[in-house]
Amino acid sequence: MTKSKNEIDELKALEREAAKRRPPQKRSRSSARTPVSPSQTETATDAAIDPVPKAPEDVEQATETEETLYELAEQIEFVVKEMEQAARERPAIALLSAFAVGIVVGQIFARR
Repeated sequence: MTKSKNEIDELKALEREAAKRRPPQKRSRSSARTPVSPSQTETATDAAIDPVPKAPEDVEQATETEETLYELAEQIEFVVKEMEQAARERPAIALLSAFAVGIVVGQIFARR
């Protein structure tokens, strides 16, 4: 049994050395695998309290995306209003168009 204890101690020492040499990981591991020291828990709570601000690139990209979505919403609203107006002026053509669109969409999603 002393031999197995020595091997276990040696294995734990090697794990600690390997952990020191590894670069810090982005995701935290479960506490079941490695023991957590009090300093690690303090840094984890500090990170949770003070969130990392977003990079300026992310903020700019988000605003560009919002602007694009706003423009698309305006275009869709304009098209819908035009379609409503056309349906009021020519209801028979609007009905035939609706059926045609239904047939096309049905053919697209038909399982063959």
